[in-house]
Amino acid sequence: MALRRAAKSEPAAPTVNKTQAVKDYLAANPGTGPKAVSEALKAQGIDIKPSYVSIIKFQSKKKRRGKAKATAGPSAAPAASSDGLSIELLVKAKKVAESLGGVEEARKAMDALAKLMG
Repeated sequence: MALRRAAKSEPAAPTVNKTQAVKDYLAANPGTGPKAVSEALKAQGIDIKPSYVSIIKFQSKKKRRGKAKATAGPSAAPAASSDGLSIELLVKAKKVAESLGGVEEARKAMDALAKLMG
């Protein structure tokens, strides 16, 4: 059986990553609509539909929202001190100590409570 050799063809034109082209254009021109992006890229020789541009815009916003939720501020978790106590818990402890007559009295009360609880 004879082996067939592939015919040498001209090298293919370099492929363009359309998604990256859209992202680059949107980074340089924020707030541009899908139709305007599509027309601008067509002028550069990249044939892309406005609906595809819209999908890319939506997906990039979706990823940013996910990151923003993951790095939520103090409402997500109370701030903790070096020993693991939250600020809110320390404020409550201060109020209890004040109501018992000071820190020493609060310590005595906590020691007595610890003995009672076992």
